Amino acid sequence: MAKIDETASFLENKITSFFVKPHVSIPKAQKIYEYLQERLSDQGDYEILFRAKVWVEADFWREFYAHLKTKHPKELENMALQFDNNMRGIDLSFIKGKNIIQRVKEIVGPTLFKDNSPDTIRGKFGPYTLPNTLVHASSVEEVAQDIRVLNKYFHEYIPININL
Repeated sequence: MAKIDETASFLENKITSFFVKPHVSIPKAQKIYEYLQERLSDQGDYEILFRAKVWVEADFWREFYAHLKTKHPKELENMALQFDNNMRGIDLSFIKGKNIIQRVKEIVGPTLFKDNSPDTIRGKFGPYTLPNTLVHASSVEEVAQDIRVLNKYFHEYIPININL
């Protein structure tokens, strides 16, 4: 596994976190990853630095999606509890590549299902209702915070050292 020890500005342009959420079936999660890799391969070089199934608890979801707390506190709590009750965990990866955040976000598509074309992950593998989107992919604004929270909860079994 690759080791990463870079600055936040470097990471914001070169690495993203991506995961399939816990309510997605294992076969569908595998198809989502295959589709992501196929589309990334069509666009140029990339590297999956780490990929594993990790189990998360409600506290992780509350912290990871803390930006929802002000506007949508009930929805955040419902999502945290619902995801916590699902025993599948998340299929988490860190992906590295040129313009990787933009590339992955384009492949994933907009948050709302109705806004997606059939060639995005959310359009191809939907439908879904909020907050049960299929996947998470860090935006440029989110990547540093996402990596901090992921490191906090999974530092024991993620063999990547990301210091921000």
